Amino acid sequence: MKIRKIDHILFSFPIQLLAQYFKSHQLLLVSWVITLLFVTGSYGNVSGIPFLFLDPEYLYKVNFWSFLWVGISFGTLTVSFHITGYILHAGKYRFIGLLTKPFSKFSINNSIIPFFTLICYLTCVVIFQASNEATSTAQIFGHIAGFLSGTTITIALLYGYFRITNKDIYEFITNKLNNRLKQIALSRLNILDRLSYKKKRKVTSFIDLDLKFKSTHELYHFPNKKIITKVFDQNHMNSVILVAILTGLILLMGLGIDYAAFQLPAAASLFFFMAMITMAIGALSYWAKEWIVSAALVLYLVFNILFTKGVILDYHEAFGLNYHTTKAPYTLPNLNAMTKDSILANDKQEILAILEHWKRKQSDSLPKAVFVCVSGGGSRSALWAYSSLAQIDQQLSHSLMDQTVLITGASGGMVGASYFREMSYQRDQGITHDLNSPEYFAKISQDNLNPVVFNMVVNDLFLRNPRFDYADKQYTKDRGYAFEKQLNINTDFVMDKKLSDYEPLEARAEIPMVLFGPSIMNDGRKLYISTQHTSYMNIMPRNNYGVSETVVDGVDFNRLFADQDAKDLKYTSALRMNASFPYITPNITLPSSPAIKVMDAGVTDNFGITDAVRFVYAFKDWLAKNTSSIVILSIRDTKRVQVIEPQNYQSIFDKISNPISSVYNNLTNFQDINNEYKIAYMKSWYPKEIQFFTVEYDMYVDYKEVNLLKGISTKDSTKARRPSLNWHLTANEKKSLLRNIHSKSNSATISKLVESIQ
Repeated sequence: MKIRKIDHILFSFPIQLLAQYFKSHQLLLVSWVITLLFVTGSYGNVSGIPFLFLDPEYLYKVNFWSFLWVGISFGTLTVSFHITGYILHAGKYRFIGLLTKPFSKFSINNSIIPFFTLICYLTCVVIFQASNEATSTAQIFGHIAGFLSGTTITIALLYGYFRITNKDIYEFITNKLNNRLKQIALSRLNILDRLSYKKKRKVTSFIDLDLKFKSTHELYHFPNKKIITKVFDQNHMNSVILVAILTGLILLMGLGIDYAAFQLPAAASLFFFMAMITMAIGALSYWAKEWIVSAALVLYLVFNILFTKGVILDYHEAFGLNYHTTKAPYTLPNLNAMTKDSILANDKQEILAILEHWKRKQSDSLPKAVFVCVSGGGSRSALWAYSSLAQIDQQLSHSLMDQTVLITGASGGMVGASYFREMSYQRDQGITHDLNSPEYFAKISQDNLNPVVFNMVVNDLFLRNPRFDYADKQYTKDRGYAFEKQLNINTDFVMDKKLSDYEPLEARAEIPMVLFGPSIMNDGRKLYISTQHTSYMNIMPRNNYGVSETVVDGVDFNRLFADQDAKDLKYTSALRMNASFPYITPNITLPSSPAIKVMDAGVTDNFGITDAVRFVYAFKDWLAKNTSSIVILSIRDTKRVQVIEPQNYQSIFDKISNPISSVYNNLTNFQDINNEYKIAYMKSWYPKEIQFFTVEYDMYVDYKEVNLLKGISTKDSTKARRPSLNWHLTANEKKSLLRNIHSKSNSATISKLVESIQ
């Protein structure tokens, strides 16, 4: 009896369909696996992708409507999965074609995977919203209601449409196209071949519309190949229509990216995209059958040729530069020509003039020269850098920017530091007041991930047609455009200007100089972007290398791209070049020959120490003569001395990948060690005092403080979690960062710094 029950379960239609996906159509599971990995936080944490699903934004808010859109898109993915499965399996299980409302009944039996994903997703949403966003029970209920409403509405509308078209409209409106489909010899042979397949698939029962199991025994006495063929034709047409609707929707969203109402939650656009991919994979599986691997390889080769031949353009622009004029020669002779002694002397004179202006602003005859170095790390480092500078500046009676010579760093840290510099200048002009206001903390930490990923899906991965004008030139509205636009919206457009607009302010030392140093992917050199020329940063003395020829390991952006309108470079594009977060903020291609591609400054030095030391070396004589000491203020969003976490047994994959992944994971540790060597060496060639202060975010201290208040044990500090490295922060992560600036360690460091500078 037990064996019969087990046999009845194993050969039920839902279980057999599930087995078929794992056996023959694994590619159709990709969308569901990816979704589960994202929503459970098992993958994509570094890029912040899980937040797009767990905390979706629409019109800059997380509410019923944002979850409604995600629900609508999830419903679309679910229906596309059912249509694709129906087309693929109709011939294998001929009894389904003899049922009334066959597609609806098939969908119920095909719902194990979507239903399991739905339960996991909703569970993760509830846990995330309750633990990370301090959301009330009523709000969480509203979020879930919105998602379920969207899913229900979509499924109801699509199934209602399919039911009508399968009866009447199909025969009239789509008759012409349908006849063409039926005339394709391959499609007829394909389905008849499946129907005549000798190995019958045993199914003892299926779930009916009343959600009760029904036997399939009687249905097998009426094999009718014509009915199955007709069913195939109808639902093939439905899949064509649904693909057309999704394509039109994505195109519409892409054309309307400048309008907030068209910017759906990124999770919704990802679900829509997955729905298209699901049906594309289904179509490929159906037509190619056992040739699917070869067919996929052919498609890959075709697209690869289109990319390599330039038919499909895969580059992202820096706004302001001229991409339609002669390309800048990126060659060794040209690099050497840009570092001639006469050029070096002229560039140094420009900086010396700025330094003289800076000195005249100081109250002491021998002031202390402050160099601010900020670490990279997306929104996390942007908020940390801004809040740290605001706290220090407040204790210095708003004189920090006046005493600062140079700001260097990477990624989000430079975004936060640039925003603080701008707001500090506006305060000096009487435009703003308290830079420690929560208003500014909220602005610099506002989400910038959703619009970037949304644009990536609707434009970068589909069609990059929309264009916009800037500085009398046209550029593509890619995800780089979305990043800059959202950054400007978040910060009230205070940095929406050209890099050169800051040149007179820096020249008069009204604001500190900012030096960007993104990495050149072609050869590893640094690309120095500043309002001034930077040839003095490009080379080191020959005797330091023990070689006769000049080693040029830096490139002056302004000089190399002078003929490509470097003066028009948008400031936010400079920030974006310095923060090219992998796959999210795209690597920028510059108008040179060969084309230069740049990536995040954090690749070579995530803390800005190297560039500060190099600048001091270039002007060490003037600094030694005109200042009492050098003060390097390192603001970093990671703790220098990390807790050594226990190592578990490694999987086979870990053993294979560990030699490479360990290098990547410890990149900042290597940079820390290298920077410490440079600071130690700096003390040997700089004749005066060098003071080094570090304000760092310590997740372990914050973890202990929070849990002590809750009465929870803090012995296992390895459970502490650092805020995500991306362009989105949760409410708890923001609180943690703002709270940690007032930790005992940071308070003591800031007090010593203030005492030293004043």
